Amino acid sequence: MTDSKEIVEEKKLSPIQEKWQEAQYLAQSSLLPKHFTGQPANVLIALEYAKQLSTANKQLSPISVMQNLYVVHGNCGLSSKFKIALANSSGKFDSQIKYKTAYKDGKVFCVKAYTTIGGEEVSHDIDMDTANAEGWTKNPKYKSLPQLMLSYRAASSLINLYAPEVTMGLTTDDDIMDAEYSETTVVETEKPKALASGDIIDDDLL
Repeated sequence: MTDSKEIVEEKKLSPIQEKWQEAQYLAQSSLLPKHFTGQPANVLIALEYAKQLSTANKQLSPISVMQNLYVVHGNCGLSSKFKIALANSSGKFDSQIKYKTAYKDGKVFCVKAYTTIGGEEVSHDIDMDTANAEGWTKNPKYKSLPQLMLSYRAASSLINLYAPEVTMGLTTDDDIMDAEYSETTVVETEKPKALASGDIIDDDLL
């Protein structure tokens, strides 16, 4: 009896071996993003991220994490919409993040992301002057989708400031791409210009 019990205990997998086995199974799926298909080591990392990003109130599916975890030049980043969704469902904020868009000369100029914590408003805004100064606008999305990109940037910064524990330090794929673009762009930094009193502001919930 003792010998049989010892054999069973020897065959029991450790937690990391169990995760590795799970990663190998999942990596065989053709429905995963290409950087996970056939890459069990990458899947294993995603499984760990899913565990870290989960809370007592909400357990994240490894599949949902893999569908929203990107690798940009060797760096891992969450999709912006997934990061915002995590923050909105975390319970950290009183309500979902909302947005205000300001226009200047008929074009999108600034987006403010805001919500409340304990009834007090918290916010962060990003404008095109800042985007230009940081070199982000070399990313063509700032020309084709300026409101969306500024909204993502503002929301990401808001979460970093007031709820960094939501993503455990993970940045977004958009932030990583902006940083990559800015490294090849030389722009003189200037102080963002204040909005004129005649500028139009509207509310947008993206």
